[in-house]
Formats: sequence, structure tokens, C-alpha cells
Amino acid sequence: VVSMQEMRTEMMKVMHSGSALDRLDARTKAMENMVQNLKAVRPAVASLYNVLSDDQKKKADALLGMGCCMI
Repeated sequence: VVSMQEMRTEMMKVMHSGSALDRLDARTKAMENMVQNLKAVRPAVASLYNVLSDDQKKKADALLGMGCCMI
């Protein structure tokens, strides 16, 4: 699993100097990495979510999963 910082650094390098195909490949790789990271964190989030009170679950529902990143 590649860290978000490593992925961002690689993306910025390609976005400034790569061809259209290089940029497409970098974006595809970043999205695939994001999916892997989401799958990796899901069990921990599920374990935590399952022990929350109903009020805490409502807050978690409002906060988690919004925007581009899960957490």
C-alpha cells in the first residue's frame, strides 16, 4: 500500500512533466491505490462503527465517507 503523501508526490511530478498518457496512467494508479486503502481501512471502521451508540452512529454517518477520502 502506497501512502497518500507518496502518491501525491508522484502525481505532482507526472502532472508537471508527463504526457497525456502518463497523466492518465498516474491518475488510474492513484484511484486504484485509493480503492486498496479504503478496503484496508474498512474492517477497522466497521469494528468501531458497530460499537458506537445510535447518536454516535448518526454523527459518523454525517462525517465519514463524504468527499474524496474516507477519513
